[in-house]
Parts: sequence; structure tokens; C-alpha cells
Amino acid sequence: MKAFLFGPLRLEDDQQRPLPLPPTADSRTLLAYLLLYADQLHGRSHLAALLKPDESEEKARRALTQALWHVRRILPADAIHTPADAVQLDAAHIQRDITAFDTLMADVLTADQLTPVQATQLAQGIALYRADLLLDLYDDWVYLPREQRRERYLHGLELLAGWEKQNGRFSAALNYILTLTQADPLRESAHQEAMRLYAVLDRPQAARQHYEQFRSYLHTEMGLPPNPQTQQLAAVLNAAAKLSDPETAVYLPTAAPAIPYALSAAAPMPLIGRELERNQLVAQLNQLTQGQGGLIFLSGVPGVGKTRLLQELARDAEWRGLATAWGGGQELSGQPPFALFQEAVRPLLTPLRWQQLQTMLDEYWLNLAATLLGLEAGHSYGEMADHDCLEAFSRLLIALGQLRPLLLILDDVQWADRASLEALVYLSHRLRQRPLLIILAFRSAEARAETAVWQTLDTLDAAGLRLRLRLEPLTSEATAEFVTQGLGLRQHAPLFSQRLFAETEGLPLLLLESLRLLHDKGVLYRDEQGEWHTPLRPCHRRLRRIAPVTQSIGHDRFAGTTLATIAAHRSRNIGVSGRFRARRAIFMASSRRRSAPNRAIGCAEFARPAAIFTRNSRSLPL
Repeated sequence: MKAFLFGPLRLEDDQQRPLPLPPTADSRTLLAYLLLYADQLHGRSHLAALLKPDESEEKARRALTQALWHVRRILPADAIHTPADAVQLDAAHIQRDITAFDTLMADVLTADQLTPVQATQLAQGIALYRADLLLDLYDDWVYLPREQRRERYLHGLELLAGWEKQNGRFSAALNYILTLTQADPLRESAHQEAMRLYAVLDRPQAARQHYEQFRSYLHTEMGLPPNPQTQQLAAVLNAAAKLSDPETAVYLPTAAPAIPYALSAAAPMPLIGRELERNQLVAQLNQLTQGQGGLIFLSGVPGVGKTRLLQELARDAEWRGLATAWGGGQELSGQPPFALFQEAVRPLLTPLRWQQLQTMLDEYWLNLAATLLGLEAGHSYGEMADHDCLEAFSRLLIALGQLRPLLLILDDVQWADRASLEALVYLSHRLRQRPLLIILAFRSAEARAETAVWQTLDTLDAAGLRLRLRLEPLTSEATAEFVTQGLGLRQHAPLFSQRLFAETEGLPLLLLESLRLLHDKGVLYRDEQGEWHTPLRPCHRRLRRIAPVTQSIGHDRFAGTTLATIAAHRSRNIGVSGRFRARRAIFMASSRRRSAPNRAIGCAEFARPAAIFTRNSRSLPL
């Protein structure tokens, strides 16, 4: 006999022919309860109260006896046991869907990460959930087990959608997410995910339609609009559709801060002017989900936005279910071997991950890799065989990628240690068909000045790269958009933006710090209505107080006094894990350009952007 508890209670024989249920409501309720809690002893008093909570115990027991008689008639012989004053259902000869569901879901839902076997197991469990548990019963006792199974089912759908994304099967992921939205139509995160998946599949019209249907449903059922993040996501996807750019912003955009981006230390600026580069990198992520890794070079001058682009790429990778790790070089002498990797790899080696690695790697290689990462005491790198060290490190990274496709971002490679450089060369020939993608970000001029670093990069380039990108400063149009979004303007301020572009030549870091400096000094301020202005008279007063300076940065005409002011008033670091130090990048570039007095200007020149708008106004709106 087979018993189906998901949906209305059903019984079938071994030939899948339907069997009749007990004739009375009490007997059907009793059968459902005994099937749900099979192989457990239940006191008769408890069962009687379950059936007739408002009746006397005598009447309730008589009702139980009658219901039990009906149940016995439709179950296999000896299925009901009545020891002493109790009742028990022996389910040895009854196949129950809820038992199979609970067994399949038990270990999978708590897994740190799905394996192919677990994903198959989870899909089998999901398939058993035809509808909510005992859908036609409304007794109080059924609500808790019903909700427990429902939550397991919904969580299982989310896990399977993530598994399919991780493997690049976005259509399958969308199917699971749409099932989730049907099962729980108020789960807004699922609707957001559906919109993102439609965008990735280049179905912008479907994304817009899904949003409109959800918005209409919320208005009808709750009298509420979607939350601001969902509205923002819809707007971003609509804008991307107009650009025919299916890869743009498939993740949930960061909620806009209460204060403008340019003045907020909490929220990063939106990525502006990097659509082409980001799309090229996202295409490599899609290859990674198919098990194809490799090396990518990302170069550019200080302040051009390498770290910001990589931050956005890390979000893209995380949305796809990929593992991400971030490390970087340090401008320090005496770095330990493999310092470039240590910051990135150590957080990946959780106790659970270490147990998984123990089943994949020989103990010798695993212990050697742990020693190299400083996780275990042992000999130093120079005291061990170089080949074994590099082999152990390579095996560890490849195994981590096999457990979960891994995006490894290594920033400031111009400061890499010797062992890390050797490891990169050793790894480079093994990455093509491995789920490990390594991005090397560096400053070209400084990397070229380090012979070992530049020779390594040249060797890696000759071995074959997945992609080579060089970031250029923002265009004047992108600079205008940077100012508009950074200050939260309702429309572009072309003259002000042009002036900033002329002063910074589109370096995002200098644009950001310039806006902050002008605001801190009162040159740029908001009125009571929230409109931005540049006051003319305060600028003139500052002109008389500030001495001219003749320093510049890179190709940018920028004041040394301005840089000093930034250094004095800005202690924030731009980037991830404190590696991208704004002040240091500015001063290093500045010192290299002191021989260009013809392009140098004073802080007074930079502090008068208001003068370019009008000749007579006292307070000039942007």
C-alpha cells in the first residue's frame, strides 16, 4: 500500500490503483494522524481528545473506538497494534511519501554546499511535494508539521536554483525560482531573482512583465508597492534592456544611501563607464561555471577604478553561486612566501572544507600546503623542495575549485613575493579545463619597474590568457554621469562636470575625492530644498587665502595643497580589505609628475568651479 500525505490524503495499492478512504471525518483524521506519526505509541486519551476536544472523555473514547474500527478495515492486516491503553501504526508495509521526503531532505538542507549527488537527492525530494501537507485537514495539530515541510520545500527550491546557476544552467534555475514564486507569491526575494534570471537569459520583456504582475499582485492583495530595492532593480533592468545589454546588473543593486554616494563612506559609488569591461569579465564567469578557468590581466594607473570593477565582478560571481576569494600584495619587505595568496585562501579553509579536502588530496600534499599557508608549523619555503611546494599549493587551489568553482582575485600584483610569482607560473598550464579563474590586477608602470614581476607577467602572457584588460580613465560623458549619480542630481550639470573632467581627466578616485573636498570646504553645498550650489563669494575668499602650488598627479592638473587637504581630512581607504589606499596612490603619482610645471595649477584654480557658470550670481545652482 502507498499513502500520499502531500495534498489531500490518498491511498493506492501496489498497482497504483486508488483505494477508498475511511467513510467518516473522524476516521480520516485518525488515519492521517497515524500515518504522519507512524511507528509511535499514542495514548488512547490523547487520540480521543484529538478527535473530540470539546466532548467528555467517555464520548471521545467511543468516537475513537468507532474511528479505529473504520481505519482497521482499509489497512493491511496487523497494521494497527493496540498494546495496553495505546495505539500504534506499523508502517512496515505502507510506503509513505512524507517518509521519503524527510529522508531525502534531512542532510541536504544543512549542507554547506551541494554536491551532484545531493542535488539529485534534493530534486527527488522536491518532486514528492505535490502540495501542502494534508491540504484538506484544518485541525490545529496539522499546522506545525505542514509549515515545517513547506519551509523545507521552499528552501530546497532556493538551493536547487542556486545549484543550477552555479553550473551555468540559468533556464533550469529560472524554473525552480518560478515554482518558488508560485508557492510563496509574497517572497519578494524570489521575484527579484526571477527578474535577474530573465535578464541573464536575454528576456527583458519577460522581466518587465514579471515585475508588473508582481506589482499588481501586491497592490491587489496588500495595497502596497514593491520595496525600493525591487523597484530599483526593475529600473536598472529596463535601462539595460534599452542598451541591449543582458549582462548589466543582474544582481540586486545596492540600495541608494540616505546621503549622496559621493559623500557616503558606507555605500560604494555605482559602477559607471565600465560596461564593456564588466561584460567581458562576466563572460569569463560564465565560462567558469562550465569548468573552464584561466588567467586574466587587469591593469591601469592608480585611481582608475580597478578595485571598484573587481568588487562588482565579485558580486556577479557570488550571485552565480561561485566561490570568491580576494588577496593582494603588500609594499613591504620580508613578506612570507605565498603572501599574495594567503589572505585569499585562508578564509576558504573552513573545518568543513578541510574535511572535504582530506578526501581529495593525499595527506602529504595537504599538510605541505597548510605549512606554506602558515596554518601549521614546519620548515620554511627555502628549506623544502621547490617542486613539492609548488605542486602542493597547486593541488590545493585546484581542489578548492573542484569543490566549488572559484574566482580568485589577486590585487596589487606589482608587490608580489617570489614564491607567489613562481606559483602563478606553475599553475598557469593547468587552469584551462579547471574551475579556477585567477584575475591579476596591477599597476603597469610599477610592475614593469620590478624585474621579477614583469618577467613573470610576460611568461604568463606568453602561456596564454583568458583576457587582457587595461582600464582607461572615464570619458567626459561618463564623468558627467559620475557627478550626477554621485551627488544625486536630477539632471546633468555639464559645466561643472566638464570642469572636473579637465582637472582630473576622468580618474574616478580623484573625481570622488574632489567632490568630497569641495563639499568639506563649503565650495559645494546643498540648500534647504536639497539642491546643490557653488557659492561664488566664498570661493573668492578662499582664493585670497590659498597659496599657489605647482604639483600635479599623473596626467591630471591637480593641486598639491588639495592633495594635502585630502590627506589631512580623509583617513578612509578605498577598496577591499584596506588594500587600495587613496592617499598613497595620489602622492606617488604626484611625485612622479613634479617636473611638469606648465600643467600645474594651484588649489585656488581648482576651488573656483562656480565661476564657470555665470558672472554675476552670488549663489550658483548646478
